[in-house]
Amino acid sequence: VREDCRSLLAKVKRLRAIKGAPPATMEVSTPVSTASCGWPFRAGERVIVGVTRDGGRYRAHACAMHSLNDGER
Repeated sequence: VREDCRSLLAKVKRLRAIKGAPPATMEVSTPVSTASCGWPFRAGERVIVGVTRDGGRYRAHACAMHSLNDGER
């Protein structure tokens, strides 16, 4: 997980895809601030997160119905 001035960038390992064929690992961008719907990624945490593809980048937004997967912890 790393941060620039406006985005948090997280290297994510895909365990399962529900739709499409995303790569096994990808870098996902999200706004830094949770007030801007940023997803609070933490290293080592397993979560269910929906991502959208914007050109060659993947993006995640917490306001788009993301939830923790408590059964995977």
